[in-house]
Amino acid sequence: MAADAIVPRRTQLLYGYGSAAFGVKDNGFSYFLLIFYNQVLGLSPALASLVLMTSLVVDAITDPAIGYASDNWRSKLGRRHPFLYAAVVPVAIFYFMIWLPPTGLGETGLFFYLLLCTIAVRISISVYEIPSTALIGELTADYDERTSMLGYRYFFGWCGGLAMSCIALLLIFRPTREHPIGILNPDGYGIYGATAVVLIVASMLISSLGTQRAARAFALPPARKLRWRQVPREVFETFRDRSFLPIFLASIFLFLIVGLTSALFFYVATFFWGLAASEIALFPIVNFASAGAALIFAPRFARRLDKKKAAIRLMVFALLWSPIPILARLLDYFPENGDPWLVPLLIGHAAIDTKVGISVGILISSMTADLVESSEIRTGRRSEGLFFASRSFTQKTMSGLGVFVAGLLLEFIGFPQNSGAGVSPYTVDALGFLIVPIVLALYGCALLCVTRYRIDRGQHEANLAVLATKRDMSGGRA
Repeated sequence: MAADAIVPRRTQLLYGYGSAAFGVKDNGFSYFLLIFYNQVLGLSPALASLVLMTSLVVDAITDPAIGYASDNWRSKLGRRHPFLYAAVVPVAIFYFMIWLPPTGLGETGLFFYLLLCTIAVRISISVYEIPSTALIGELTADYDERTSMLGYRYFFGWCGGLAMSCIALLLIFRPTREHPIGILNPDGYGIYGATAVVLIVASMLISSLGTQRAARAFALPPARKLRWRQVPREVFETFRDRSFLPIFLASIFLFLIVGLTSALFFYVATFFWGLAASEIALFPIVNFASAGAALIFAPRFARRLDKKKAAIRLMVFALLWSPIPILARLLDYFPENGDPWLVPLLIGHAAIDTKVGISVGILISSMTADLVESSEIRTGRRSEGLFFASRSFTQKTMSGLGVFVAGLLLEFIGFPQNSGAGVSPYTVDALGFLIVPIVLALYGCALLCVTRYRIDRGQHEANLAVLATKRDMSGGRA
């Protein structure tokens, strides 16, 4: 398949569906992991968060290595697919182990068990997710089609996570007499882990097998003898692109928002808003519609304004819109808990907030893909794997850092570890007072970074023209 060909819709869908695996995994890490190990198993929030922070060191080494390896891999299956198939079994085993820890470990044993399993899951999911996402650079070079295809990627990623949330909240973590707050029922987490593994494996295999035929037509990287000492130099050369650092830093701030708010979602929903499990379950259901709306909206908005301008406008809106409910409650301008208008207002706000957030993520991913040609002109190498390794690194690490910050905030305000008996109003309000300024500051930093990105439609087309000329002059080998 030529790089500039129009990609068949079937291939686009199969490429996008591959992200459902990461969505299911990330949903568990972002929403359920902290509350499970803290509130159910009794691990202190600081220790639970430290696990995720410690694993970031591993990600900092392994993610670029995986991206670099897949950029330079030569096989009959292509550059990327050997990695996709190799990741399936390790992801399934280690992800299930997280949700079914042995009994009697004690807090120290639980800490090290979670640490080892988390590192194993992070490495194995990177072996899949980085090469899988990097396929976009080979599937299409079209400026707008990349946004559309990465829209599918985000759509299925969100749908995977949302589907897992709905299954968990509606079917697995149902309230009982012994556990009126369903997500505090320890008996449900083994079932949760097994269900998640089935969805993860299905996504990985269907997407990998479905895109294999297209991958066989991609050009392999030139055969060359690689020495370990040249790897850091080539990675550094790739990341020297003047538009890379702004988009990398923007991703850090945006994913940190996602990690922080996701980790605190059940705390805020249960204790700040006083919502029941059946009411909380409405949010992932509504967010399905938000993900579908973003899939349609983001490519059209970017086609009309250009990616950078579209991203900036959406981020300004998000900065103003996201903190409204909590800020209004703290200022006594929002319905009280139990008011019939509370849930509709929260759901309406969340639907718009999620649509805008997903749209921003789609645009940032598409802007990352456009770095590939700019880098190739400078270095002579196709480095889709490295660029999306950086994105995978920021997504995983900032989600982990978000959980870490969430744990520190809970420690700081004295949030009780076993809160079935209730939480004081002072502690609940303190949680809201801390969340709002942090989210506003992070959005502001991300916005400033995006303004420094330089590749627009005209620059991308110019880059493609330069590369086409080089290929013509070298007989198609450049």
